[in-house]
Amino acid sequence: MNESGGPDHGDLERLYQRHGTFVFRRARRLLGDEQLARDVAQDVFLQILRAPQWNPASPVAWLCTTTTNRCLNLLRGKRRWRDLLRARPLPPVPPPALPMAALLRGIPERLQEIAVYYGLDEMTQEEIALVLGVSQKTVSNRIQELRALLDERQPRGVEVK
Repeated sequence: MNESGGPDHGDLERLYQRHGTFVFRRARRLLGDEQLARDVAQDVFLQILRAPQWNPASPVAWLCTTTTNRCLNLLRGKRRWRDLLRARPLPPVPPPALPMAALLRGIPERLQEIAVYYGLDEMTQEEIALVLGVSQKTVSNRIQELRALLDERQPRGVEVK
């Protein structure tokens, strides 16, 4: 730690050596784009360096949550940008292939993290509660709400797990 309570360069390097691959793989999995994933991983570790104080209870949970939020924000931003372009009388610009963006389309923002952690990462409700800092009951309620939303979208005869 440096004088202000934030990590020094050596601390950050050790943290990066230990968890950098995890952060990159997570971002790549969510974004489907290797270069964007590299940018997100760099941003996540820069946030730590810029923090006046950084001492989370669980660095891995912080890295996971921050990476996920950064990726979701990028996906949301791309969607908003595409919506803005569609509203203008300009020639259509084909959006980049982001499978996660398609999966999350129409899911309320407050349920998107749950969808990623539960559906994609196959985390338990207990693990999700720990990462998000909410109760297991809250996670359970949000999963039920997400299932109900997905059930409404499914054609008749197709069941959502």
